Amino acid sequence: VVVIGPAAATRAGITQILAGTNSLRGSTEFAAALQNVNTDASMWMVLSDASSLVGTASASIAPYTSQKLGTVYASLDVTDALSFDAGVHLASPAAVATALATIQSKMEMLDPHGTLRAYFDQLDVFADGSDLIFSVAIAGDQLVPLGMAVATQSALTVSASGSITDSDD
Repeated sequence: VVVIGPAAATRAGITQILAGTNSLRGSTEFAAALQNVNTDASMWMVLSDASSLVGTASASIAPYTSQKLGTVYASLDVTDALSFDAGVHLASPAAVATALATIQSKMEMLDPHGTLRAYFDQLDVFADGSDLIFSVAIAGDQLVPLGMAVATQSALTVSASGSITDSDD
């Protein structure tokens, strides 16, 4: 259990959270997001759009987009492979389509020949209604070759704005 926010400031606040006196069972937002999370994974989370973490993330991307992040959910499963699935709720399917087009364009710029993608069992970004979904899976035996491939492309630099430059230029 991770406690973030005002309840984390005191032992009593943490104890209250652990006691489960504030149930999320009645939250339709939580229930909807939870349907998209692999709760059997090694680690998973759901963050409401009211979360200070989501608010901070929205503020940090504000110079680059007018998009406001909604509920964020993710799972990380660690077995003989790594799989990471995450989603973020945006204002509308149109907002997701815009974000998806931008992300796919940046991915194509980073790896125009699909060289790095070949190391992954799954490397997808897609839309599901008003949710933008990221899904990455890689087998354990692919990690070292991937690291070597990334090292050979280390001359590329990605800025916070998403622009890509070749540091050899």
